[in-house]
Amino acid sequence: MRRIEEIERKYGRPKEFHYVGFMKPREFRNLVESMEKDGRREDITLFILLNSKIVAIEKHTHPAGVCRAPSGGVLPDEDLESAAIREAFEETGLRVKLEKYLLRINATFICEGESREWTSHVFLARATGGELNPVDKSEIRRALLVDIDELKGRIRRALLNSGSGGLTYRVFLTDMALMEIEAYKNSRESSEQGCYGEG
Repeated sequence: MRRIEEIERKYGRPKEFHYVGFMKPREFRNLVESMEKDGRREDITLFILLNSKIVAIEKHTHPAGVCRAPSGGVLPDEDLESAAIREAFEETGLRVKLEKYLLRINATFICEGESREWTSHVFLARATGGELNPVDKSEIRRALLVDIDELKGRIRRALLNSGSGGLTYRVFLTDMALMEIEAYKNSRESSEQGCYGEG
């Protein structure tokens, strides 16, 4: 709990949601095995801004045309900020600075009467250095830049058409994140206009 309070002090309190989704047996089994292997129960997902676009990744396991925001599991003894910086570099090759804690999603994944709980911590970040080139090439096929219209359009459709419960979850997560990014952007613009207006 303490680490959550600390990260909220630095990057704001996120919107919280609960999500319930279904997975096919093979996908669910992979999730369970991953959780049991290293004790991970949560992930960091990053919407990284670079050159007015958002960084996305394609995994080797993704169907053609599918990409999404980079993410990775948080180790049991790892703080969220360290996990975010590590995962950003591993999956995209970029150094990043966290800007806003957007969402905390408590997900329940269900398959044939079994269920597992998972939490996603979603952050807005800005690239500060590095090169858009994944370090972990065993998992990541490539990192690329996409715009918001693509995330709302063709990429969203590809994720939904994949038939994957995990990728369907990523659609919900992305939809909510884009709403929060837009609200945050509008809030900052209004604040800046207010400052200029005082003069």
